[in-house]
Amino acid sequence: MIPTHVSKLSALAASIPLAAGALAQAQVEYRYAIINVGDPGGRGSEARAINDSGVVIGSTSDSSSENLEAFVWKSGSYYYLPPLADGDVNIPFDINDHGDVVGRSFTERIDIHAVLWPVKGGIIDLGTLGGLESVANGINSLGHIVGDSDLPVSGSNPFLWIDGNMKALGDLGEPGGGADAINDRGQVVGYVTGDPEGGAFLWENGQMVNLGALVSNRRSFAEDINESELIVGRAEVLDYTTRAVIWRSRNIVNIHDNRLGVESGAQGVNDAGQVVGWLAVDDFPLVFGGFLYEGNGPMVSLDSLLPPRHKWERIESAFDINDHGEIVGRGYRLGDVRSAYLITPIVPTLTLLGPQPGNAGTVNGLRLTGCTPGARVRFYYSQFGGGTLIPGCHHTDGVTLQLENPILAGATTANQNGVATLTRFIPPAAQGRTFLIQALESSDCKISQLVVHTFE
Repeated sequence: MIPTHVSKLSALAASIPLAAGALAQAQVEYRYAIINVGDPGGRGSEARAINDSGVVIGSTSDSSSENLEAFVWKSGSYYYLPPLADGDVNIPFDINDHGDVVGRSFTERIDIHAVLWPVKGGIIDLGTLGGLESVANGINSLGHIVGDSDLPVSGSNPFLWIDGNMKALGDLGEPGGGADAINDRGQVVGYVTGDPEGGAFLWENGQMVNLGALVSNRRSFAEDINESELIVGRAEVLDYTTRAVIWRSRNIVNIHDNRLGVESGAQGVNDAGQVVGWLAVDDFPLVFGGFLYEGNGPMVSLDSLLPPRHKWERIESAFDINDHGEIVGRGYRLGDVRSAYLITPIVPTLTLLGPQPGNAGTVNGLRLTGCTPGARVRFYYSQFGGGTLIPGCHHTDGVTLQLENPILAGATTANQNGVATLTRFIPPAAQGRTFLIQALESSDCKISQLVVHTFE
């Protein structure tokens, strides 16, 4: 959480050396913060999904038992989801806006079963279609669940679970495949095997439709669907590598950008049509990244969205995006530590100018406009970009500090014109050092843009 005490002014000089080629970038607009959701188990974590209330679900490796545990993260706090039995793997895959979670868990027979973790607590075994194992992949706000299950003899089938009843959705040629997502209209998407009719499907009102592929005799996979029937996934090309695709009006569109990687796959879409997924940045050695595609331009690397001077080595993948544009997945912190992340958009409503004159060894001023007259305003700085939650404000509202380990430089009161100023002596040792600065009016949850400044 952010500090409330003012640091000693001499601390401004205790910064890391400026990275080679770094420049003051106060004019650049930094749109996102990245919050380290963390690793409650201690051996690596990932965030699988996020709902529109900003509740994140994920899995973490337990350092004591070496089990994979399912967890829920809400505003910086964790709790674990209970397993069906003491087992090795408990993974959540989706959460609806009520807070109900679905995924998979080991049974006492050490079979994997689809499960529901209701928001009121506990765990429900959803059973199977007669085979040994099943997995729940998606849930809508009505509590309808989709996934895949083994059949009694051989193969698997997509299923739809409603009020305790699991039914098979059928196939397009031969048993095999599963359902990955369902929207509130009851439209289901996924993948089924079969020759020649296998591939991505849309199921609606008892009918399964083949969504087609980019190239004949190659496979396609549908991963998610929004309320406007925009479907996202991936499809193979001639050399069997995959490309991120969308189906708009049931017509397939390749959204892959060759400048960013050699392969890609879309995994999540929100109701605004924003799409996230994974990138194979290079094929030797194989390195993965995440992307955002907003429909009005090319896909962009998630690494390019992060605030400057952050402590993330790379974003490895993106699994989901909510209607606020918040993205979750997994990445690697410096030091090769795998951790779940939340990338959240920032909506500044205050304008920060500073520092002026921008020189070390003299008094500098920060000027903030757009404040509520008479409001208390705090100014923060850090050596590192990132994300820090603000008590009393919520990240879904676009109010998060884009700083890691923020330090309070000082506080003041806005005048009748909504202007707040802060003056501080900047020690000579700060010359050539870069600082990230941001201001906050916490009473009304107003935040400024991020200012990056290198003192002359």
